[in-house]
Amino acid sequence: MNKLKIAYITSEKKGDIHHWSGSSYNIYKNLKKASGKVIWYSTSNPLLYKFLFFLEKFLHFFWI
Repeated sequence: MNKLKIAYITSEKKGDIHHWSGSSYNIYKNLKKASGKVIWYSTSNPLLYKFLFFLEKFLHFFWI
């Protein structure tokens, strides 16, 4: 069985278990347990934030 590669995008820094009572961290931990390979991306990175913003606008323009 092939394991999935999952990109997990969140507004917190990786492993910050104090934010939202550790919800994001626990989601990451369970995804990692289920799939084996999880890549954590934080939207605190300005380039990623801009990319996601423009992607949302692009998808909204063409699909709605």
